[in-house]
Amino acid sequence: MSVDTTLVVTDVEARERALREATESVGGYVADATMSGERDERSGHMELHVPTDGLGPFMTRISGMGEVTGYSERAEDVTDQRTDLKARLKNARTQEARVQELMAQKTSTLGEIIEAEKELARVRENIERMDAQDRTLDGRITFATVRISLQTKTMESWRTPLQSIARSASNGAHGAASIFMFLAMAFATLAPTLVPIGLAVLAIWSLIRVHGRRKQRGVLAEAAVGR
Repeated sequence: MSVDTTLVVTDVEARERALREATESVGGYVADATMSGERDERSGHMELHVPTDGLGPFMTRISGMGEVTGYSERAEDVTDQRTDLKARLKNARTQEARVQELMAQKTSTLGEIIEAEKELARVRENIERMDAQDRTLDGRITFATVRISLQTKTMESWRTPLQSIARSASNGAHGAASIFMFLAMAFATLAPTLVPIGLAVLAIWSLIRVHGRRKQRGVLAEAAVGR
C-alpha cells in the first residue's frame, strides 16, 4: 500500500516535526525528508513508513495538520510474487542440503569436492538474495509507504499589510544586494583586461594633448615673428 498526498501548511518546519512524532508514535519511521526554499516559498517532502493496519487512523490524523490539496492511494497485491519466491527459496535450500550430502560422502574425489564447493557457494548466494527479497516483501506487507509534499500557505497581501510591506522591502534589499554582487563580480572578472586597456587609452590621450599644445605654441610663435 502506498499513499501520496499534498498538505498546504502555514509552517513547514513545525509540520515536519509533528509528522515525525506522529509516525514514531504509531511504530513507523521516516525513510526520507528534504526541505527547500525560504520564507513564504518554503517546501518539503517526506517519505514515511507506517504499519499498514493503522494507516487509516494515521491518515485521518495528518489530514488535520493542513489543507489537503492532493491525494492518491495505490494498493499492490504481492501474494503471487511472495508465493513464487517461497517456492524458489524452498527448492534452493533442498539443493543446498543435497550438495552438502554429496560433500560428506567419503567416496567423492577431490575434483568432485571442489565442484561441489563451487555449487554450494552459488546456491547459498541465491538463498541470501531471495531471503533479502522475502524481507523486503514482508516490509511492504507490514508497512505502508506515505509520501507527503509540504507547501507553504500563501496569505493575501491585504490581510497582512505590515508583513507584506516588510516582505517587499526584504525582497528589494535582496535584489539590490544581488545586483551589487553581480556588478562586483563582473568588475573583478573584467578588471585584468580593462585596466591595461584604460592605461593605454590614457597614455594615448596624454600624447595627443602634448602634441596639440606643442602645435599651438608653434602657431603662436610663427604669428609673433610675422608681426
